[in-house]
Amino acid sequence: MLAFSKGHWENPEEAHGDKRVKEDFQRWRRLAAIGGQAERYMLSEQAKIVENFKGKGKLEPIEEDAVTLRALVESLPNSTSVMESDIRANRDINNDCYI
Repeated sequence: MLAFSKGHWENPEEAHGDKRVKEDFQRWRRLAAIGGQAERYMLSEQAKIVENFKGKGKLEPIEEDAVTLRALVESLPNSTSVMESDIRANRDINNDCYI
């Protein structure tokens, strides 16, 4: 199941990009601010798995202090310490963070 913000669902071309690129990330956050939690578009689909991957594949590593990870931690104030430890644990296990 996937959930899209109203802004991302109604503007799919603008929603694409690399969050490590400042302009893409700013555009993505602007789209995420459109609509409220109750207006999210829920997509429930089944798919046939055609290929299994183990490891990072072609994903590029991001820094532990990347704004995308900080935004995630800061958006959940009641779970901040848990989120920070989860992110660090994931990085320690995989040696890198991927998003």
